[in-house]
Amino acid sequence: MCSDPVTLATCCAGYSAVGTIFMLWVSVMVSRQPFYIAGIGNEEEEVIRQSRASAVGAMGTFFISFAISMAYLAYNKHIFEKADSIVEERMELLPSGMTEYNVDDAFVTRSHHSEDFSEDSDDDSDGPPPLPEIS
Repeated sequence: MCSDPVTLATCCAGYSAVGTIFMLWVSVMVSRQPFYIAGIGNEEEEVIRQSRASAVGAMGTFFISFAISMAYLAYNKHIFEKADSIVEERMELLPSGMTEYNVDDAFVTRSHHSEDFSEDSDDDSDGPPPLPEIS
């Protein structure tokens, strides 16, 4: 389900947001109407206070998880926007009509100073292929 970090952060942010809201509701219910919650009923004030503190602590944990997830998503978005702007800047350097560089790997790996390109070579190689004209 969560195969990459962005999807994981998105799932975690949604889960944490729902958890924060739910624990806020629980803490309000424990404070205002504890008789609706099974196990607390009309117990003494110390039990109600401890239950509310536990709910607020859980709400804080959910909120911290939400904040970390959102910070990661914002950071990741910033990194990709920066990378996209670098790509756009480099695309502006290309001649008109050219959308990308097409480089021959075999040509790049050979040295221009090797015997393959010398005039005395016995093979049929005339050197590197001619470059296309740019209009």
